[in-house]
Amino acid sequence: MKNWKWVALSCLTILFATLPVDAEAKTLTVAGSSTVRPIVDQAVKEFGKNHPDTKFIIGGGGSGHGVKSAGKGEVAIGMASRAMKDSEKTEYPNVKPIKIAADGVGIVLHKKNPVTSLTEDQVRDIFTGKITNWKEVGGNDAPVVLISTGSHHGTFGVFCKHFSLEGAEEKGTITFSSGDGAGSTSADAKSVDGNKKVLAAVMTKPDSISYASLGIAMALADKGAPVKLIDLDDVTPTAENVVSGEYKFQRALFLLTDGEPEGEAETFIDFILDTPGQQLIEAEGFIPVQ
Repeated sequence: MKNWKWVALSCLTILFATLPVDAEAKTLTVAGSSTVRPIVDQAVKEFGKNHPDTKFIIGGGGSGHGVKSAGKGEVAIGMASRAMKDSEKTEYPNVKPIKIAADGVGIVLHKKNPVTSLTEDQVRDIFTGKITNWKEVGGNDAPVVLISTGSHHGTFGVFCKHFSLEGAEEKGTITFSSGDGAGSTSADAKSVDGNKKVLAAVMTKPDSISYASLGIAMALADKGAPVKLIDLDDVTPTAENVVSGEYKFQRALFLLTDGEPEGEAETFIDFILDTPGQQLIEAEGFIPVQ
């Protein structure tokens, strides 16, 4: 009897040993820029069709968090909508930024605002409080309402750099002042978390002004959202004008890894850089790198 039990157990062992075993699921963690997030979200959907065993955990936090979390090895891939700062390069010398796309940044108004164009000087004067009423730039007789992305977002850093502004954030408010020493005027803007929330805030405040990713803003406007992008120094914010360099308010978009990408992270980044991924980037309203 004992021999029969041993034989049966041996047969079961052999049977289970020869059954097909599913490939071990791989998990990629990603965090950072709200501008890059839509690209990654769409890439994950397409990538998953041929890599069903790869799972993703995707978070936000802004470009600064993307650099930091990649540099500390907290995520496999960071996302950033700006170049790394010198201080970040010093703190995280092993982080490798990989350019995956380009994007313009647009000045955004409510669709009902009659203003269609501003100069860079006017934008700077609005955000430092020298211009406080829309009638001063050809608009309605209404006070200007300032909205900004939070200071931890890459779009904020690009905005400040382009317009030579300094922004200090405290308790949900960003105080902008001139960063070139030209006067001491300053103004306060409501701080919100990322491009989509900036655009949502502009939709509810007809006299507001902000700035946002061209790709994200144009996608929402095309869907009928009551927001619009305006000309800057008489140049229309389009992908063509970003590529030509005529529209100068722009930046590169990056994925970041701690050292050279390896394993499934490398496979996913290669997918984004290859033709299908670049076509996806273009479909999302951003500018491919090839």
